[in-house]
Amino acid sequence: MAKRPPIPLPLKREVRQRCGFGCVICGVPIFEYEHIVEFSKTKIHEADNITLLCSRHHRQKTSGRLRTKDVAAANAKPFNKNKAFTSGEEFGRLSSDQFIFVIGSTRFPCDIKNGVRWPLLFLDGEVQLGITRDFSHLLLDIILFDDRGNIILVISDGEILISVGVWDYELVGQNLTIRSAAGKISVSLILSSEQVRLERGTMIGQLGTKILVEKSKMIVESSSFSGEFADGTQKNGCIILYPGGMNITSVGQNGKIVSRGFLSTYQQVLDKLGISGNRLIDALRYGWAAYRLTLAANAQRANKGELELASKFGQRAAEIYTHHQALPEAARAWFDLGNIHRFRGAREEAIMAYRMALKTPPAMYGGIDRAAAESNLGALLIENGAMSPESLTEAARLLESSSHTYRAFEGETPSHAMRSEISRNDELIARLQRLVASSEREPPRDD
Repeated sequence: MAKRPPIPLPLKREVRQRCGFGCVICGVPIFEYEHIVEFSKTKIHEADNITLLCSRHHRQKTSGRLRTKDVAAANAKPFNKNKAFTSGEEFGRLSSDQFIFVIGSTRFPCDIKNGVRWPLLFLDGEVQLGITRDFSHLLLDIILFDDRGNIILVISDGEILISVGVWDYELVGQNLTIRSAAGKISVSLILSSEQVRLERGTMIGQLGTKILVEKSKMIVESSSFSGEFADGTQKNGCIILYPGGMNITSVGQNGKIVSRGFLSTYQQVLDKLGISGNRLIDALRYGWAAYRLTLAANAQRANKGELELASKFGQRAAEIYTHHQALPEAARAWFDLGNIHRFRGAREEAIMAYRMALKTPPAMYGGIDRAAAESNLGALLIENGAMSPESLTEAARLLESSSHTYRAFEGETPSHAMRSEISRNDELIARLQRLVASSEREPPRDD
């Protein structure tokens, strides 16, 4: 028996385009090529006799449960004809163990709690790339555009939709490709159970910020910034991009700031975006603004009104993270809020915020971050110079713990910043000892 020849590639493309890139019966974009009249009878590949069927309808036709004339009728009027997008279809459930998303040269290892929708790329107030944990699986979210700004691919909760208006789309094995013309690839996405790699694609935010992905590059274009995004690994982190003065911010467990920019447009951007949607996304919006203002205050560039706004944003972010038990993020949000209150001169509010940060177990919020919270809280407790025995004891415990951590890290990675923190703590401890000695000499009050 002669081997059946493969369907020529140009013929496959002609069939895909005619059928609207989906099953002619239900429209889903994951399909198989099927001869309407069996190839065993025609002995030839002809475009008019080839159609697209999903695996379910393909099985039904092969088993005789779907009549040939019904397939021919659907082929004459494909389900996706005159539609903007194909029907949705599950695009595979990703493994939750050791899963990595790669975009350009930036890697996102993902390990998140069940039910959490975590944004990996937050562009102009919208999640352009994200992951949701669904028990033992991860579901992908992504929106991609063509170079004219039209949406051409959407994956939402792991369900894929393709624009029927593209020139060509195909999914072969793990490789998804969308072309805007012959030889011009708009999207190249490689999917496996443990890794998704975006090798080519365009993401555009509602305020005009654009990301172009080309192989190992991720190029960012906005009204005030154009350049290649830095390499890096964002574990359970998020890249946040806005136009105007706020160029590129990368926040996550490493707290990395790629580009700081200015604060002149933060209020108008937040006003334009509003505060809505997923609660953890809300926290990122609030927390991002508060964190930027904390940096500005540190550099003495934020005025009183900005710090008041930052305290409001920071409080909301910390509350949302705490409510969702996103403990490392909550602890950092409370710590940032404590810093904002310190810059505002609001001592009692700062003490409360630092104490909230330190409620998180050391296993989830430890190291230098925890030492800084302990040191700042200890300093605030002795700031007045008039303390209760309980406050003296708490301050001593905090400063001792902070100094122990700082000295351990200083031994591993000596630095000027670490020596400065140790020196500050030594001064605080000396001041505390003087306060204790003074309180012991003071005669009891005769009330």
